[in-house]
Amino acid sequence: MNNGIAQPDFHRYNTLTDQKGPNESLREMQEAELEILNCVADFCDAHGLVYFLASGTLLGAVRHKGFIPWDDDIDIVMRRDEYERFLSAAKAEGFEGSLELKHYSTDAEFDCTYTRVINKKVRILNTSYQKEVFENAWIDIYPLDTLPTNKMLAWIYQFRFLVIRLFYYYSCFDTHVNLQRKDRGTFQKVMIWIGCRLGIAKKLDTRKLIERQERFLKSHYSASAKRLFLAYTPYFFKEVYPQEWFVERIKMPFEGRFYWCPKEYSKVLTQMYGNYMKPVPEEERMVKHTFQIIREEEQANNQEE
Repeated sequence: MNNGIAQPDFHRYNTLTDQKGPNESLREMQEAELEILNCVADFCDAHGLVYFLASGTLLGAVRHKGFIPWDDDIDIVMRRDEYERFLSAAKAEGFEGSLELKHYSTDAEFDCTYTRVINKKVRILNTSYQKEVFENAWIDIYPLDTLPTNKMLAWIYQFRFLVIRLFYYYSCFDTHVNLQRKDRGTFQKVMIWIGCRLGIAKKLDTRKLIERQERFLKSHYSASAKRLFLAYTPYFFKEVYPQEWFVERIKMPFEGRFYWCPKEYSKVLTQMYGNYMKPVPEEERMVKHTFQIIREEEQANNQEE
């Protein structure tokens, strides 16, 4: 399924066991995330919930049939109505074993706007931010919201939301703004430069800003809207899609198993990445987060101390 695009030789990266290199923590992280994805995919299928692999995970499925070798996270998306159904079912039933739902409405200490499912057995020290953060291995689940059809109204809508989102990021700047990312545009770089110097986090209420974003998006959601908007990712204006791109699904291989992807994956990836099958230069093959796996014996020692 190459849609006429020449496919370079990525076969050596098709499975985790094929990847060679010194970064054992990255492979461990990928394996932990894959375990979570398997569980979430089974949960969604069992409940008739529609999800799609997204962003770098979708690109990995198409180009590598698995993880992009230097990628360290998994993203899936659901249309807002499906996303709310998922939250209701997951809150009511939970997940088996060491997996746990993380959402601001169920955890007072969780201050992300989107949803995570974590693996409590795999703990990491994330050093991507101004402050080091102890977290569990996770996958991210994002809602696909909608935009007005009128372009001027859509621009006003996005601008209003962007203002709220900007204050949210400033409220949790030290622990949520990844300073290691190299793919940010000029606007984001300027806002980060300001955030590094203003230090206004103590003056803002993160929880209230999360709730304000959710109220805003939910109040404007329309199942019949013609354009979808992935509001909670760093790419923002770039992730506006015709709704028909996220109607039909096909299953594609990812690390030896098949998961649901948008049938129009080529259009989605072209909008995001341009020529997405073009080999990535060595200097751009960077892990998005800097982290260290905290193994069981290290956790025990930390607790004793």
